Amino acid sequence: MPRNLLWDMGWHRPFPKDSPSRLCTILYTYAVNQAAEVCASVWDAIEPDLAKAVNLKLRSSLMLALTRHIEREGLTQAQAAKVFGVTQPRISNLIHGKIDSFGLDTLVKMAAAAGLRVTLRVKKTA
Repeated sequence: MPRNLLWDMGWHRPFPKDSPSRLCTILYTYAVNQAAEVCASVWDAIEPDLAKAVNLKLRSSLMLALTRHIEREGLTQAQAAKVFGVTQPRISNLIHGKIDSFGLDTLVKMAAAAGLRVTLRVKKTA
């Protein structure tokens, strides 16, 4: 996980070095670095409920795999929609990372329709 994840995601406001807000920037950077050391993923950092964090991780992994498949195959959104058995606006939501628009079952069905194999590994937490 990048040490300045929120910064990389664009959640920042640049401050001049001589600005009184420099302290805010330093404290912000420290907080982000501490969070990066404690949390295994961004989903763990933003979702305190373990079950919801795992669900977000699974959905984001499937969405990423489907998006990469579209890119690898050179499909347009319309072509991908036909392959996945959904509408073009759903593919647009997928490509733009609108995670709340998709459930696990829908993403698994889309992957299966595209000929992708989905596997799940369950193990005891430490």
